[in-house]
Amino acid sequence: RVGCLGRITSFSETDDGCLLVTLTGLTRFSISVELEMQRGYRRIRADFSRFTSDLHGDTEGVERETLLDALRTYFSVRGFEANWDAIDEMPDSMLVSTLAMVCPFEAAEKQALLEAPNTQERSKALLALLRMGAHDSDTGESGRALS
Repeated sequence: RVGCLGRITSFSETDDGCLLVTLTGLTRFSISVELEMQRGYRRIRADFSRFTSDLHGDTEGVERETLLDALRTYFSVRGFEANWDAIDEMPDSMLVSTLAMVCPFEAAEKQALLEAPNTQERSKALLALLRMGAHDSDTGESGRALS
């Protein structure tokens, strides 16, 4: 079980009193111990040791052009539009992390991306999901998941 430590970068209150919170992910962690809930909030003891590469922005091994080609196909097949200039300017690690968050993958697929040990492995899994997603949209198939 893997989670992400984030920093609150913005928040706002809705008309009905709910809070909308925007987090910027800092690093992932494994849950080493589940603690007792407190005031309705889940608490854990986090282990960051598996994900030290998150702090260094590891980008070696990302096949950027292959990933972008698959992304263009995926977006085209699904009728999505993108700001390709902004995408082209993103560093590899930010591109991979952003796509993992914004692409409409199933929860199990997003969890598999989150649990990938580094940017290179996450980009490989992302590439596979983009290719499957483009294919599934072409054929009308569904029900895919990484495990």
